[in-house]
Amino acid sequence: MGGLALERLELDGGSSHEELELQLFEQPTGLHGVFQYDVEIFDASTIEELAGDLNALLAEIVRAPERRIEELAAANHSRRRGQGEG
Repeated sequence: MGGLALERLELDGGSSHEELELQLFEQPTGLHGVFQYDVEIFDASTIEELAGDLNALLAEIVRAPERRIEELAAANHSRRRGQGEG
């Protein structure tokens, strides 16, 4: 997995059957994902933040595959708090 990129696409896939759903699939260009969510519960900015967090976690997994996911997630959370994001 070379580089990671995050791209927002507006899809009209109908409504999600769940409150939040992430579908991941592999293509020749890499791993792709689609979030579907209940708009009465989540707004686009929340999903974008969630996607950004997932992207950062995946980048850390690639960078340091020997580390446990819990450690990587905690480091990402601490880094975000240091930036005043949560």
